[in-house]
Amino acid sequence: MATKPEEVRSEVMLRRIKKYCRVNGMPYNVINNVVDQILREGALPFEYLRLYGGPDQSGRDSLTHRSLRTGDCPKNWREVFGYMRNAGVARMWFGIKFGSNNPDYKLLDAGCGDGWSMEAYESRGIDCVGIDKSILAIEFSQHSSLHVTRPSRRAGYDYRMVYDRSVSKDARRADILRLGQSGFRKNEFDGVNYTGAMMMLPWVEKATSGMKIDGEEACFQSLLELKRVHKPGGIMHLVTSNEKFAKSEPEYANPQERVLIKIIKDAGYTILHKRAAGREMGGYLLRNEK
Repeated sequence: MATKPEEVRSEVMLRRIKKYCRVNGMPYNVINNVVDQILREGALPFEYLRLYGGPDQSGRDSLTHRSLRTGDCPKNWREVFGYMRNAGVARMWFGIKFGSNNPDYKLLDAGCGDGWSMEAYESRGIDCVGIDKSILAIEFSQHSSLHVTRPSRRAGYDYRMVYDRSVSKDARRADILRLGQSGFRKNEFDGVNYTGAMMMLPWVEKATSGMKIDGEEACFQSLLELKRVHKPGGIMHLVTSNEKFAKSEPEYANPQERVLIKIIKDAGYTILHKRAAGREMGGYLLRNEK
């Protein structure tokens, strides 16, 4: 009997996911358990596309995407992107915690992914809880042995971050759009780190449930859900795409800047600082005005 194309696709996706986990240090018994759970929940396409960069902008089959043909395990991408971005943000959160004069400062990392950010923050002594909708991301954040020690050449100083495997990372599966169902208490967190996950909300919802949702409404709803667990006066670090990103990733949430600013204010946050985070990204430091 001839093998169906979808069966071939599934086999290729599983093989690459397993290889990625092996290369990056996940124990074999954990890999098997993760794969079984992914298959039980029917989450294979979502987990594969999340791992390898999200929706293919050209509309081609993701298995033929150029970035995948040039390397099954994007280890260098993880090192460079994870290290360089989160080391700087960790310094910022350390300063916010120090300024708060609160030794029990607790941070929520909304969309923690594979745990790079959590390692960076906790290496700075910040109690951090990470949430992500991905099965693979949560398991990987707790079992990865891949870590980096690298100096930063920015601003002429030598900064070195060590990702410590012994750091205990509290990562949980949760849906940002349905955070009220995840067991978090009201006003539980002093700070919220929300970098990169907002723009992906429509794509994640479509990939996991098949439902198409409005990007602007998803942005607003996610801020309301996070606001419920965020203490009054607490700081949120928000990084998301802007309208320039729409051409390359039309399935993401790409509200115009004026619309995003209105969404932020309508959700009850005040913009303390705004900066460019790249040509297609915007960064905002917000305060929860409950």
